[in-house]
Amino acid sequence: MRLATGLGLATQVAEWVAVARGVHHVEWNAVSAGQAAVLAALTAATLGTGVFLRRAYNELARTTRAAAQPDWVGRCRRVWACGRLGWARCVGSLSRLCGGPTSR
Repeated sequence: MRLATGLGLATQVAEWVAVARGVHHVEWNAVSAGQAAVLAALTAATLGTGVFLRRAYNELARTTRAAAQPDWVGRCRRVWACGRLGWARCVGSLSRLCGGPTSR
C-alpha cells in the first residue's frame, strides 16, 4: 500500500512539475483550471493517505513489540499457583496481577 501511494505521489509531483514549467501550455484551455483543481485535491488526498499509513505503520510496530504484549503465561502460572496454595495466601499477588491497590 505504501508503494502504491508513493508511486501515485511521484506521478502527481511529475504533473505539478509539468504545470510549473508550462510544458503543455499550448494545450491549456478553459477545462485546464478544473483539471488543476482535481490534481490539487488528489495530491492532498494522497499526502493524507501517506500520513495515515505512516501513523498506522508506527502504531503497528509499537504494539507488536514483545514488551507491549501481556505476559499471559506468567499470569496463568500465578493463578494456578494461587489455586494450589489457597486463595487467602494469594490475595496480594492476585491484586497486583489485576492492577489492584497493592500493585503500586
